[in-house]
Amino acid sequence: MEAVAKKADVLERYTLRTNKNGFEYKIANSDHPDVCPQSGIIIIEALKRSQIKQPRVTFTKVLDPQSGITYGIPLTINKDGDLIFKRIVLGDMVQFDMANPLDRQMWTVISHHECVKGSPFQRGIPLFKKVDKNAESNKIISSAKEMVRAVKIAQEMTGIELYDMAVNLGLSPEHNNEGILMSSVIEMATKKPEGFLTVYDNVNRNVITVFNRAKAVGLIKLDVANGYTWKDTHPLGTNDVLAIKTIMSNPTLLTTMDMESKQRSNYYKKNATKEQLEAISLNKDQYNNPSVKEDPGFLSDNVIKEKMSKLDAETERSKLLNDRLEKMLASQEDKEKAPKPDYSEYKKLTTKELQTMAFDLGFALAKTVTDRKVLTLEIVKRKK
Repeated sequence: MEAVAKKADVLERYTLRTNKNGFEYKIANSDHPDVCPQSGIIIIEALKRSQIKQPRVTFTKVLDPQSGITYGIPLTINKDGDLIFKRIVLGDMVQFDMANPLDRQMWTVISHHECVKGSPFQRGIPLFKKVDKNAESNKIISSAKEMVRAVKIAQEMTGIELYDMAVNLGLSPEHNNEGILMSSVIEMATKKPEGFLTVYDNVNRNVITVFNRAKAVGLIKLDVANGYTWKDTHPLGTNDVLAIKTIMSNPTLLTTMDMESKQRSNYYKKNATKEQLEAISLNKDQYNNPSVKEDPGFLSDNVIKEKMSKLDAETERSKLLNDRLEKMLASQEDKEKAPKPDYSEYKKLTTKELQTMAFDLGFALAKTVTDRKVLTLEIVKRKK
């Protein structure tokens, strides 16, 4: 990092090139780390692929109107003294190695074009997107490490701890044996390690477990109109996060939920030790900071608002599509209702007469066309 910083301090973000007329071009410097990455593999690919028609964009340079910097690869100077830039053609997919100076030059230009998603000059709907192989590889490595840790934790769980984790993962463990529970929990840890670890590492996992256990045995129910309620009488909140916060703010209710959910659970009756049947207790950190970390299983108000916003956008999009469809259908109906042109008068004419008439109406190729139907249609169209 220090070496990169020193290099950035020495290099300029652009180099100056002057044409024969004395005009100066500021050409973006692809060797500057702030202008272009100096290592890694980057792939640019089409956002929408089709076997029939592939996206294709051709350009030579991109100009930043504010800084006056030109993103392009100068080749030579033409007879008028202006710089000629390399022509770049984007097709379905291209790969660039940032260790290669020529690839860096290409990516410096492409990454600033308006058709590329994430470009500072992006306009309208982008046609291409960037795929950073370094970022993808890091994500794969991170996911693999998470999966190994999650599976290891799941394999070491037994008895009541295994039951509680299964409940937290949304499984139905009440009447299953330990072998089935373990296989189910390991499967979840393998398929969704991030969600598994988010629940496992949550500082309030013991409270979340009480909430989910009470749901599993039917003491907490979800009502579409009122949200979660305890024993059909005590409202807890409209979503998981608010309900758990309500429970944490009421220690007496939390203890009651913990004890009654354990007593209601057949699994606890058969497998829990005397110590595991004792009432829950919060630690100092939980008392001082009774917040609930959101995980993929919990819907917070912000998440709900975001989902509602997306739903509204989809509804609006559907409405627009329906409006367009109705207009198209109405237009089609109008066309069908419109009186059809009378072609009878043209049937009496010879092909040569039709050619002459079509030519006089502006159909330049009329004299070479012998198809009477084509000539008639051209005459009718041009008479309109």
